[in-house]
Amino acid sequence: MKKTPTPPISKQDEPMSDFIQLDVFDDAGAEYAESVLLWALRMLGPLRGYTRLPRVYELDRDEILDWIGLGRVNAKKVDTGTVLKRIHRRLVQVEKARRPTLGSTALSRNVAWLGESLRLSEPERRILEFMTLVEGSALLGMISESLGPVNHVQVVKAIAVVLDLHPSVIDEALGPNGRLVSTGLLRFDHDADLKLRAKLRVLSGLQDDLLRENFEPEHILERFFSRSSTARLTR
Repeated sequence: MKKTPTPPISKQDEPMSDFIQLDVFDDAGAEYAESVLLWALRMLGPLRGYTRLPRVYELDRDEILDWIGLGRVNAKKVDTGTVLKRIHRRLVQVEKARRPTLGSTALSRNVAWLGESLRLSEPERRILEFMTLVEGSALLGMISESLGPVNHVQVVKAIAVVLDLHPSVIDEALGPNGRLVSTGLLRFDHDADLKLRAKLRVLSGLQDDLLRENFEPEHILERFFSRSSTARLTR
């Protein structure tokens, strides 16, 4: 039986620029577009989330491929391996051209202030930024669903790949002695295999404050943490 060749992706589908207007597709805002794109590519490609996209509610593969810069591709007629190679090439292109992650955004400034106040390590700050956008960006959150239900080891691997950090660094940051979990900024569900944004949740209500410009960032802490009274020695 003669095998039908896979239709090629034409050159006219090549992206016109390094970064597309992601703010058109997402509610997190244009200032986070580059980070959302980079992290989405790493979930779709290296973590093979693309292979599970058809199972994710309300996600259309052709729209996602167009959104990440592959142009209009009829995913039903192009084999998975070919698309994954294109995603990989697109990822390499973005990584070479990318600017500093998150740059000077409200999220980066608020997390930096929070990190100084609560003595968060650099990996802990980056994890908090990522998980805040997983919850705050509808698009990134939906793409994270393509990773399927994950256990502890898979969460560590996924975040390590997305943030380009060693798994041992992520494992330590998410451990019981890490500041993210011990302060309650992140809630890590160890009892069940859940989708990423259900498995690892930002403290309820915190994401909105982190994504919003705060001219007095100490108010973020006041909403979630109470000041203890000055300790007094008794005789």
